[in-house]
Amino acid sequence: MGYGLKWEPWVVVVGCVFMQLAGGHIYLFGTYSNELKYVLFRDASDAQTRIQAMALAGNIGCYLPLSGLWHDTRFGGATTTAILGSLLTFPGYFLLYKAINGTDIPYAALLFICGLWGSGASFFNTSAIATSIRNFPHHRGMIIGLMASFFGLSASVLVQSYVTWFKPKPLEDMNGMVPPPAEQIENDVSGASNFLLFLSIGPPILAVLTVTFVSRTDPVPVSKRAATRFKACYTIIFTTAIVLLTSGIYTTASGIKKGSGHWTEDATMWTVVLLLSLFLLVPYKAYKKVPYKDLEEPAETSKEPGNEVKLSKEEEGPMDALRSVRFYLMFGSLFPVMGGGLMVLNNIAQILKAKDKSDANDVMVQLMSVFNCFARLLIGVVGDYFVHKFNRPVLLSFILVVMGVSHAMLALPVDFLVIPGACLAAFGYGCAWSTFPPLIAEIFGFGSFATLYSMFAMAACLGSLVFSTLLASKVYEHHTESGETDCYGNSCYQLTHAIICCACGIGFVCSLILNRLVSHIYRPRVGTEVIELHDGAVSEASVSSAKRVSVPSVITPILDEENIIEHVE
Repeated sequence: MGYGLKWEPWVVVVGCVFMQLAGGHIYLFGTYSNELKYVLFRDASDAQTRIQAMALAGNIGCYLPLSGLWHDTRFGGATTTAILGSLLTFPGYFLLYKAINGTDIPYAALLFICGLWGSGASFFNTSAIATSIRNFPHHRGMIIGLMASFFGLSASVLVQSYVTWFKPKPLEDMNGMVPPPAEQIENDVSGASNFLLFLSIGPPILAVLTVTFVSRTDPVPVSKRAATRFKACYTIIFTTAIVLLTSGIYTTASGIKKGSGHWTEDATMWTVVLLLSLFLLVPYKAYKKVPYKDLEEPAETSKEPGNEVKLSKEEEGPMDALRSVRFYLMFGSLFPVMGGGLMVLNNIAQILKAKDKSDANDVMVQLMSVFNCFARLLIGVVGDYFVHKFNRPVLLSFILVVMGVSHAMLALPVDFLVIPGACLAAFGYGCAWSTFPPLIAEIFGFGSFATLYSMFAMAACLGSLVFSTLLASKVYEHHTESGETDCYGNSCYQLTHAIICCACGIGFVCSLILNRLVSHIYRPRVGTEVIELHDGAVSEASVSSAKRVSVPSVITPILDEENIIEHVE
């Protein structure tokens, strides 16, 4: 569907990776939210609710299914979807830049502006994800893990660029004395202003430069060559994440303030740039590009012995999915994970301030981005490796446990649990984004993948509305002293964390029921070597014997015995 150029598949992978870098700005709101709150709502009693409503507007723009609906139309496709993303991102951030510099913009317009840059991120992400999963139908978990992990890591990369190139030096470093808080935040506002201007220009230009390489190709079969290149891509991302994580830990342990101009900031930034440039070496050659229109995917068969794969023609559209209980069980499982993750991501600046850890804000955003990335990498690999050993919905149950534990840690009145709790929440949130796209393909098929992907992503939008805007902000303001705009103490978010823990428990039950309903999709046929998925992936190898696979005891009561059989080659 659409118009574009046909490249060698791994050239397209590199293009999609950098498209994800352009879209990762959606997770950066916590970096500059304090400065926006100070400039726009410093005298408002409901300042926290207003700033969280702006974060919600960005999430609504990102997670409404507009990008998926557009991508699946006759005028859509990866190219036009990415271009529209650029056209939405630029005005979204540029007008926010004007607002922080004193331009009087009505509050309703500010909400619309945040929706613009949120939509821009969604269009970038949909362009990359939909293209990747169609080009790699036999590596669903691996390719989604790759794309989703870099989408999460890109926020950390952008934060590093902010503290290296845009964040001004702390005033006490300039004149040797500690300035009043108002004077310090005025200094921070100038850095946030420059960063917003950068976001209005940098991501759109990057997307336009890479969109030529984001196109449909013939499906990539399972092979050693594909496995080697996946390892190379995962190694680059993992190494980049380790560099950023090490830098963040060292900065925090050494008491180095972000933006101080310390040599570690420049060294980290240029190391990251060097590592990301290694992606250009992943495709050792590119086929000659040729124009195409409405490229059809030829039926492709894997040549790997014992793993012959066929693509099914049976698909479920959006209306079919909405009439299925499986849709609502899956949505109910994702809702508390995504809502709980976004609640922490959007409120991290205020959570740290309430715990008297404001100095760790920039480092915390970076650490959460890295753990978000690690989760997407890990689940992408684990999901594909174990898909024939246990049902993929089991991963949803695991993720819900992780998110529940993270909010339990944050609810406790123990300050040293704030950082590990927030990192665990980011980990659980990242796991969800590598789990549900392959589930969509396996349960509902590829026919309307982009639309269904956007529909399930609305769980994040709804979760942000309920847990972050309606719940967290109201609890925060209820515990804020009269005449103040900031809340201090464990009570500021304790009730919010407790409610999210309960929601995760309900989601856990939904995931168990979903696992029961779709277990036949993953069921091996003993004696015939066949394992069928919804999209028709059929793995054939002689099955002469089988053995049980141990699964958590809480899961076994709802599983048929046939569902926990593993074939032995």
